[in-house]
Amino acid sequence: MTDGTAIKTNNGLTATLVRQRAAFLRDGPPSLARRRSDLMKLKDAIWKHREDFVAAINTDFGHRSRQETILFDLASVVDGINYLRRNLRRWMRPERRRVDLAFFPASNWVLYQPLGVVGIISPWNYPVALALMPLATALAAGNRAMIKPSELTPQTSASIKSVLGEFFADDEVAVVTGDASVGIEFSRLPFDHLLFTGSTPVGRSIMRAASDNLTPITLELGGKSPAIIERGAWLSTAALRIAYGKLANAGQTCIAPDYVLVAQQEVDAFVDAYEKAIAKLYPNIASNPDYTSIVNDHHYARLTSLLDDARNKGARVVEVVSPAKAGGMTHPRIMVPTVVLNVTDEMNVMRD
Repeated sequence: MTDGTAIKTNNGLTATLVRQRAAFLRDGPPSLARRRSDLMKLKDAIWKHREDFVAAINTDFGHRSRQETILFDLASVVDGINYLRRNLRRWMRPERRRVDLAFFPASNWVLYQPLGVVGIISPWNYPVALALMPLATALAAGNRAMIKPSELTPQTSASIKSVLGEFFADDEVAVVTGDASVGIEFSRLPFDHLLFTGSTPVGRSIMRAASDNLTPITLELGGKSPAIIERGAWLSTAALRIAYGKLANAGQTCIAPDYVLVAQQEVDAFVDAYEKAIAKLYPNIASNPDYTSIVNDHHYARLTSLLDDARNKGARVVEVVSPAKAGGMTHPRIMVPTVVLNVTDEMNVMRD
């Protein structure tokens, strides 16, 4: 792998891209057998080093549920790799298309070809899955790849770099580590395709940078995710499902339920059902090994400020599991489950 300190300049980044593109042009599109082999190498890398990934993510978060790391960060990628390997032959098969009568007796076929070198900028909330699943799809499509993992999870980024360096050559897969300035330089490279997962403001800057090279880009950006409960629904069932989706990874999931739309006369009943659901899922939250911490002090302060802003603007903030009920916090940056009632569009919690 390319050394992280040596690649912190644009020249180093460009050199890595040039090596990968030259290797791609030299070798041509990889065969079905080669792509399946690469996917199997990635799968083997994940399982061989699963404990390293668990430990690294736990260190970065202060505390990260082992079960959540195994399920959401590792097993999800392995399942995706298995899906890719099963379907790859069919996806690579040429597809026939109709020909207009004016061109008869010609024939048309769509031949699916790899693009070349794909850039991947991955976020911190699922730092392994959101780096390695895009890598798996890039490899399945026959591409080379460069990855810039998040600087907010440095131990995990270092593990990804080390593990992939053990299984792949630098001109196949390269991992670039560094701060946000490295990410900016990375986004300015003339990739054949660029994938970014993260916030909307950063996504805009990534898209602007990519546009200078006319680089095709895929953006997966955060947003608001409502849960709608119809009047008369089984609140206990709805609350349990919402609690599961909301509190996995302590809510640090782009598609976690963000707000609930419920009939006014059933609000109190829902809050009661939600509290019971949380008690069932996470008994004794303070010392529960399955309840994850907020990733760092900055994001903990950001979430706290959202609650303070809502209180100051008239919201009713209910700590469903209060610190008193939770007992002494044994993990850093535990954000207890909280419901914000009577919200308005002027509150920051409904904007971010």
